[in-house]
Amino acid sequence: MLHGCDLRTVRQEHPDCFDLITNADIVKVNQDPAALPPRLVRQAPPFPGASTGEITEQVFARPLSGNRTAVLLLNRAPHALHMNVSWAELGLGGASDARSVYDVLLQRKEAGARRGGYGATVPSHDVAFIIVEPAKAPEAG
Repeated sequence: MLHGCDLRTVRQEHPDCFDLITNADIVKVNQDPAALPPRLVRQAPPFPGASTGEITEQVFARPLSGNRTAVLLLNRAPHALHMNVSWAELGLGGASDARSVYDVLLQRKEAGARRGGYGATVPSHDVAFIIVEPAKAPEAG
């Protein structure tokens, strides 16, 4: 990974950036062996005709190894937005399908199984970043 910052001072001068570049989950997505590119799933307002300044939200997805998908919800609006993405939009199934969700940024842990899709309130000019995989089977007890 290439960084365009002074690694000697970034921790003190930009602690939020330091947290991002040292987040092991983000590094794993970046270095995933599948090496597949992300794709724009959806944006509002949709193409054609929307200028860069008019776009308020975008959803990106990147297939990962191990039947996983990295999903980024990008809020470009000047206010918080509740953003959603469905498993169907991602090509991962339908409304009744359950998927395990791992929160890469906020909780940095499993966020549980979700049916049909994922939603989050994303602050202005910020992101929600998750990894989605088939739901884990309950452990036999």
